[in-house]
Amino acid sequence: SSCKKVYHLDCIKLCPATRVGPNSLICSLHACETCTFRGDTHLTSARVVRCARCPVVFHNSESCLPAGYQQTVGRMIICPRHIPAQLKMHPNMNWCYDCGGFG
Repeated sequence: SSCKKVYHLDCIKLCPATRVGPNSLICSLHACETCTFRGDTHLTSARVVRCARCPVVFHNSESCLPAGYQQTVGRMIICPRHIPAQLKMHPNMNWCYDCGGFG
C-alpha cells in the first residue's frame, strides 16, 4: 500500500485494527477500530479521527467514537486507553447510565 508509517511488527500487532497477511499489512491507521471490532474489515474511507497517543483511528460518528474519549484539536482525540481511571467517571456518551435512554 502507499502508507509510509513504520512500526515494529510486534508493536503494531497489539492494535486490534491491524491486519497482517503473508505478504501484506494493513496498519491500524487505515481501519476504524470500532468497525474492525464489530467484524467490518473494509478499509475506512469516511472521515476519521486519530488518537494522538497511539496508532488508531475511529469514524467521526457517535456509533464509532469510543466512550470516554477526550477531544483535542482538529481531528485528533485521546482514546480511553490513555486517560487515567479517575478521569473516566464522566465519559462522552449519548445515553443515560441510569435509565439507558438516549438523549
